[in-house]
Amino acid sequence: MAQKRKPILFRLFFAIYWIGLVVLFGSFKWLLYLVEIKRKIRAKLSFGDHPKPRLVIVGGGYAGTFIATQLEHDFEVTLLDMKEFFEFTPSRLRTISEPDHAHKVHLAFSRLFKSVKVIIDNVQEITQDSVITATRSIPFDYLVICTGSRVSDPAFVPKSVPSHTSTKMISAKNVNLQEHHALVDMATKILIIGGGIVGVEMAGEIIDAFTKKEITIVHAPAHLLQRSPDRVSQYAQRFLEAHNAKVFLGEKVVRYEDRTFTTDKGSKIDADLAIFCSGNVPNSEFLREGQFADKLDERGFIKVNNHLQMQGFKNIFVAGDVSNFPEEEKLCQTAGFQSNVVVQNLRNLLHHRPLKAYHASHCPILISLGKYEAVFTFFGWSFGGILPAMMKEFVEWKELIFYWDWNTILRYRPKPNPLMEKEFGRD
Repeated sequence: MAQKRKPILFRLFFAIYWIGLVVLFGSFKWLLYLVEIKRKIRAKLSFGDHPKPRLVIVGGGYAGTFIATQLEHDFEVTLLDMKEFFEFTPSRLRTISEPDHAHKVHLAFSRLFKSVKVIIDNVQEITQDSVITATRSIPFDYLVICTGSRVSDPAFVPKSVPSHTSTKMISAKNVNLQEHHALVDMATKILIIGGGIVGVEMAGEIIDAFTKKEITIVHAPAHLLQRSPDRVSQYAQRFLEAHNAKVFLGEKVVRYEDRTFTTDKGSKIDADLAIFCSGNVPNSEFLREGQFADKLDERGFIKVNNHLQMQGFKNIFVAGDVSNFPEEEKLCQTAGFQSNVVVQNLRNLLHHRPLKAYHASHCPILISLGKYEAVFTFFGWSFGGILPAMMKEFVEWKELIFYWDWNTILRYRPKPNPLMEKEFGRD
């Protein structure tokens, strides 16, 4: 399907804005180099030639990557993940409609760290002093768990369906989402299950990039973006319906058969492609058996104290979606706030200082409706249009400038790093 072309003034305006971001954050990048030199000097003075404490980080998402970059000069850091790159999750959905965007938001671990040992492997178990993977045991003095969460598997999908008659089905949290661009391109009828932030942003990206797509959203609550103010929900619904998307609210998909999805209210939806965008399941399976099983709550999130330590353990910290810290949205911003506290507390433990308490944060939220429109909300106040879209682009640069090198800023390919482990069992 042909992609939409925005008016030339829109594209020209954003091109000028992008140049401004390059100049602004390019200048800021030089300041970050000075901060990096300061960290190296401080770590050298603190440890000299003595061995550093061993810090193992399980999970290379937003929280894990930030903690590793901040502490690689203070600890002997090992990062474990199942993929070879860091992904900036607030911008990942655009990669399904604009695959080249992955170059900006997928950054190979091999380019991010100077001295972090990265292991691509599956964590199977954790003991009080070691992380056990499929191929090795990794001892630690300190441990941080930030394995995130995933979209829950829908119960209505049969285990086996004929490939020639079945609808293609993908999760919004699939790794390498850009590889499913062709499925979106070929599909005529697209069903999005879930109308929270992920579902609404997914619909917005597809609407913005493609023509002649019949998009349907099914959402169990009575309003889109149910945890946002009514004005935000109404703005998103008006945007979607103005672009010919159908919205079924207060309904839940309960059955699938021969390309047709049926809701609990009897609505039938025909689709070539279904995208699951609902549910939030913690990635904590490796703790569900053994000595840490009682550290999970009834939903599988890890219990933490107000210092973000796993309950009962001073040397194990938890950050991001997998934490059960109460009264807080599972957002990239909150993962960042938690990561900052974890970094400070690990340094505090190292230098025998009092620990810092973490307090739930209320964050401004930017919800994309494609590349040129978004909605902003904070403490009940909201507005939509091109300005929030520009703010979202600004936030992407602000967050990723810590990880981008000049090749990335200027859209060139990365260089490999020999510290990266690409094969299981290889040291």
